[in-house]
Amino acid sequence: MPEIKYVSIKEYLNSERNTPEKNEYYKGEIFAMGGTSLPHNIVFKNMFISLGVKLKGKNCQPFGSDLRIHIPKNTLFYLP
Repeated sequence: MPEIKYVSIKEYLNSERNTPEKNEYYKGEIFAMGGTSLPHNIVFKNMFISLGVKLKGKNCQPFGSDLRIHIPKNTLFYLP
C-alpha cells in the first residue's frame, strides 16, 4: 500500500494557487476533483438561474463550484 503524504493547510492553499486542477483537502490529504460533463453543466445552469431568481432581494445568494468552502472544525476545504 502506498504511503500517504500528509500536507498542512498552508501547503495545500499554496499549491492550489499554482495549479489549474481542482483539489479538495481533508485532514492533511488532498483529493483530486474530476471534471464535469455537458449535461451536468446544463443542470447546474438551470438550478443556478432558478435559485438566483428565488433569492433576489434576500440575504443569501448562490455560488458556483469555483468557490472553495472551508469548514475549520474538521479542516475540510471543498468545492461544492
